[in-house]
Amino acid sequence: MRRVFIVLFILIAAIQFLRPERANIPEDPAKHIQSYVKVPEDITKILIRSCYDCHSNTTRWPWYSEIAPFSWVIADDVKSGRRHLNFSEWGTYSQKRMGKKLYQIAEVAGDSSMPLTSYRLTHPDAKLSSMELKMLGTWAEEQADEIPDSDDHHEEEAPHM
Repeated sequence: MRRVFIVLFILIAAIQFLRPERANIPEDPAKHIQSYVKVPEDITKILIRSCYDCHSNTTRWPWYSEIAPFSWVIADDVKSGRRHLNFSEWGTYSQKRMGKKLYQIAEVAGDSSMPLTSYRLTHPDAKLSSMELKMLGTWAEEQADEIPDSDDHHEEEAPHM
């Protein structure tokens, strides 16, 4: 039994050297969502609290994101989240895609599928009340309706916020 613990300890220590990339990309304010869409202060607070860690270039990396294997999972979640929706890179989207992303935000707010349960477990303050979800969904849908060419909004998969 002692040998098993020694091997396990060595294995855990060794995997700490396999570090995933955890980068926050410098932000260009001209590309940020606020440069393209009206985002009221209350919506901004919701987005920062519950979405930006995975869906912006300003991820707050918690202390446990330094420890493998958690670091691998967290880095992968952030990479995937940014790929699906990145509020910091909003200006790189076409108008049609902006509209689709806003409709998708409204959709995930409506079905409460975001933020992910795994994120809410480690970030209890990220949990959104039913009122906040309704506010977010209403805002996103109203903004999407303002964008030309955003009428066909169900082609892409929903964002992982």
